[in-house]
Amino acid sequence: VAVAMCVPLVLLSLPFYDAVLVVMTQIVPITIFIRCVMVAVISSHPPSFAWSSIGNAVAALALYGAVFYALIIGLDSNLYHHVSDSMLADIKKGFTTLDPKMAASLEGMITQIPHLLLALDFWIWSLMLFMVVSLANSAVNTLGYGRRPHLKLTAHTPPNLLLGILGIAGVMGVIGSESLMRAGQAASIILLIPYFFSGLSFVHHRLRALPNGSLWIGGFYFLFFLK
Repeated sequence: VAVAMCVPLVLLSLPFYDAVLVVMTQIVPITIFIRCVMVAVISSHPPSFAWSSIGNAVAALALYGAVFYALIIGLDSNLYHHVSDSMLADIKKGFTTLDPKMAASLEGMITQIPHLLLALDFWIWSLMLFMVVSLANSAVNTLGYGRRPHLKLTAHTPPNLLLGILGIAGVMGVIGSESLMRAGQAASIILLIPYFFSGLSFVHHRLRALPNGSLWIGGFYFLFFLK
């Protein structure tokens, strides 16, 4: 409740495009993800209840991100230019310590792919969202106020609908107009997020079956983040 009360105050203090960006790339995805991991009603008579799978929540999050970024990139709106220019400016600040020729080369390269940088940024943000929500759920359970037992990844396959949309985005990223190509390429990258989580769920499933499975999983993530 306190956070919800602060959101309007934060938005009112931001320029228009920044406020829109906060709402569309943070507040809305957070709401979608948290709603999707809550209790779902299973169609039956009488209706029964079950916890929604993490896979479905990640798929919904990726689908929203792909549609939103494809729209702002494909429509070539002022919002896209504002976001990409801000991101490029932040990245270029890190080139000040590099050799001038190398810095110029890197600047020229990233200037050509701001749409891909936006997609990768949504990737990182989605991973961080999952980690934060999982830690928050664990903390609440530790305090004795939890409802959902855990947010562990379990073996799952992304919905078939997602694969079809990914195929459409991939084709659009190859044969579309320049703006549609950028939109399709960014959407394709974002739509791979559920398949990444599906791969992680497979790894979890196999490692848990081993003796001392928790140690194997811990070692896997240590090497993953170390890499």
